Amino acid sequence: MLHIHNGDSTAGTARKTAIAGEHLAWREALVCGPAPGGLAANDFRGVRARHLVEAYGVALEKCERELRAQEEALAAFADHEEVVLWFEHDLFCQVHLIYLLDWFAQRELGRTKLSLICVGEFPGVEGFRGLGQLSGEQLVSLFPERQEVSQAQLRLGSKAWRAYTSPDPA
Repeated sequence: MLHIHNGDSTAGTARKTAIAGEHLAWREALVCGPAPGGLAANDFRGVRARHLVEAYGVALEKCERELRAQEEALAAFADHEEVVLWFEHDLFCQVHLIYLLDWFAQRELGRTKLSLICVGEFPGVEGFRGLGQLSGEQLVSLFPERQEVSQAQLRLGSKAWRAYTSPDPA
């Protein structure tokens, strides 16, 4: 099972739980900087890497290596019976989610089930900001609630991603 989490905090907490499988921290910051549509994967990665280097001062080689590692983990999705997307309600997560929904929509999933955990609140947590503030026990409680991603959700994710990456989102 492959779990894709928005960032290191949630992935790190999930790794310490009984939730079996690989836990990939999705580290891209697609919510800021250029995200032009219609590019080949290598070209898109190059645009994103240059932006991330300029915006965050990271080394270009390290940034490209980390982006490539994310892509390679995604490309190996068929090695897993299930891929679980863990994201929350905020814009940062939703942009990642539409990217991933579009990415999966362009592939034949075969026997791999695609599931989603997407929450905007958590019982007993006032001022919920995201999955990263939850304990391992709280994350574990969300796992059985995951829902299989439908074809309609994949199509909607693709439509949203095309709008997001378009020079004219209208």
